[in-house]
Amino acid sequence: MKRILYICLILLLALPVSACQSRETDVTHFDNVLLPESETGIWEEITLTSAEEAWLSAGHTVHVYAHDWPPFMVVDGQQVEGLAMDYVELIFKRHNIAYQYIVDPQMSWHETLAHMQNHEVVDMVPTINHTSERESYINFTQDYLFFPWVVITREDADFVSTLDDLRGKVVSVPYGFVIQDLIEKNYPEIKLLPLSDSGEDILRMLATGQTDAHIGNLGVATYIIKEEGFTNLKIAAPTPFEDHDQAMGIRDDWPELAGIIDKSLAAMTVEQHAAIRNRWLAVRYEHGLSKRDFWIRTAQVVGATFALLLAVLFWNNRLQKEIKERTKELEEAQECLVRREKLAVLGQMAGSVGHELRNPLGVISNAVYFMRSVLTAMPESDVLLEYLGIIEEEEQKSERIVSDLLDFARVKTAYRSPVAIKELVQHIVGTCSIPDSITVDIQVADDIPDVFMDYQQIEQVLNNLMANAIQAMPEGGQLSMGAAVVDHCIALSITDTGYGIPPENMEKIFEPLFTTKAQGIGLGLPISKNLVEANGGFIEVQSVPGEGATFTIMLPFGEEMCDA
Repeated sequence: MKRILYICLILLLALPVSACQSRETDVTHFDNVLLPESETGIWEEITLTSAEEAWLSAGHTVHVYAHDWPPFMVVDGQQVEGLAMDYVELIFKRHNIAYQYIVDPQMSWHETLAHMQNHEVVDMVPTINHTSERESYINFTQDYLFFPWVVITREDADFVSTLDDLRGKVVSVPYGFVIQDLIEKNYPEIKLLPLSDSGEDILRMLATGQTDAHIGNLGVATYIIKEEGFTNLKIAAPTPFEDHDQAMGIRDDWPELAGIIDKSLAAMTVEQHAAIRNRWLAVRYEHGLSKRDFWIRTAQVVGATFALLLAVLFWNNRLQKEIKERTKELEEAQECLVRREKLAVLGQMAGSVGHELRNPLGVISNAVYFMRSVLTAMPESDVLLEYLGIIEEEEQKSERIVSDLLDFARVKTAYRSPVAIKELVQHIVGTCSIPDSITVDIQVADDIPDVFMDYQQIEQVLNNLMANAIQAMPEGGQLSMGAAVVDHCIALSITDTGYGIPPENMEKIFEPLFTTKAQGIGLGLPISKNLVEANGGFIEVQSVPGEGATFTIMLPFGEEMCDA
């Protein structure tokens, strides 16, 4: 079965809405969206089981929970509509299923789920996230709405590329949603403000400066920004979390209704999916993404990225040539001067050009997402999807390059706290993809003292050193990680049995843009060095060519620094 990918609604919890409304299947406002059955013939393909037929014959009235959350649920007086409701009405009208919308301002989300569990008041919710915990009392249909979480800020706000940039900021999220738990668990430094207000009210608080940012559903945020005229708001960055896929949820003693809905969704034609999608989304989301603009922006970003790399590489080669031409008496002084100049220029270029590239790269990423959702539903689109995959892959490569440049240019502020070294090492090894040809040896005593450091920064350093060690052993070998007390510091070491580092390169490996790899721009070790130093430590390396290399990170117990 082909699944149409497009913008989805996540169910908002405990929103204030109008009084409870009843509505039978005599639908008039939706008739202009329904395609004539004589043209589509889709319902002839639906074959129901005897149990499903019996459920329909019983003449149940389905009580459907609804609230005002445009564009997916829109409550206006006595009228309920929206993208999700169009699916409900289309399917229920076909099967002559009677239903009533339950719009109750006093009913919270948790009360709604409790009613479903007790088989009272509410029988069905049009959008709900499928979790294992809810499977005990809810029958889920297939997921049919999809959309990512994003960060929304004001136009004049500081640049935001990841959620780390929101540390110490007041950030609103929809109350009770899964995103609230994810941020509380993974980003405790963010001053989270869960709100049960409408999406319009939440974004108005952001637009008027009452909050610093909002993390929400991209489809809902874009719709409200457009409809309410919040011209000072923008989509600033993606989040690292998975899309909030949505299904329909039915009380657990009605599995037949879930089966009827699944079969109806599978039998719908491309035209019917498009009719619903275009009614609510096409005008609002495709206005800035014409084919011509898309390719122009793609060419601009790709061209600018390569121009930046060529300029930086040219600058690096010119400096190396100048160093060789200096006399022996001035060699050491000149090398120091060149390094300072190179770092200053690279930092300036990375900070300015990297910021300018991040926004158009985000536009390309969103455009690819929308195009894929449309092309997936079109017949004979395999070739277009293949080229779209190439664009997506190149955009991701460019994004990684820009991220490295920004990481190198950004001032490193360490949020240090005591960390258990053994747990950190075990976490790194457990999450790293290690080939079967490489054996791992961990030597960390249980009584090793905690280290005063920024967990995420040192985790990034260890992941980078682990990746380098694995790449140094393409035919397999042994990877060792250890920790020991040295003076008043902890020495974290990563050793490989790879091809080692030539002596002539030992002094260069921490220089920006120096690399011997076929891919990469030589910023991994310089970034790691900067992060370790920001945590009051230092990094050193020992290597025997042909036998391997050992990178050692020295980190302090407390707030003092380790002496190199």
